[in-house]
Amino acid sequence: MSTINIVIVFDTQSIIGAYGSPSQTSSSPTPIGHQYTYMVTQPGYVVPATSSTPTTQATGNLNILADTGDIIQWTACALSGDLQTYVIPYAISPFSSTGSPNPTVVTSTPVPLLITESSPYPVLPFPSSGNPSCKLQTLQNYLLQATVSNYGTETYGISFMILQQQQGGTITTLGYYNWDPTITVTQPTIGS
Repeated sequence: MSTINIVIVFDTQSIIGAYGSPSQTSSSPTPIGHQYTYMVTQPGYVVPATSSTPTTQATGNLNILADTGDIIQWTACALSGDLQTYVIPYAISPFSSTGSPNPTVVTSTPVPLLITESSPYPVLPFPSSGNPSCKLQTLQNYLLQATVSNYGTETYGISFMILQQQQGGTITTLGYYNWDPTITVTQPTIGS
């Protein structure tokens, strides 16, 4: 079993510019185009490109390969340009599947998790000679996690909110959005 880490990069400045009046309700997020999100994972988990199907790595339509029992973890970051914006995915839900034997479930329902972890940071300034040194800091990392439970292809919706830091440090929710990438879970075959 593997853990498949997917990093979702959101172009928040472009999303805000393209969707001037987004939903203010998390239960009915505004659908967005796939050109505003970039999903990345280890190359071995991406469906291979063919002459008729280009790679989906670093696109809003990331199509991954997984085995049953694998764990998928989604984390997010924002490309915010001049705006101090943040993004939080709050729900991932399947809405179209071709699984076998059960066509409605390819992954378990993703659950939100807060993980406490240590992260290194460099001691500045870097020395003019010798190696740089690092210290550790404790951080909370937020992610969504699901277990692959079936073979097939599943289109799922990722719902997320964009927040912006206002003058004085107040965080305001600008809106709620979603879009629909795909997971492919391939059944192993016996080679000759």
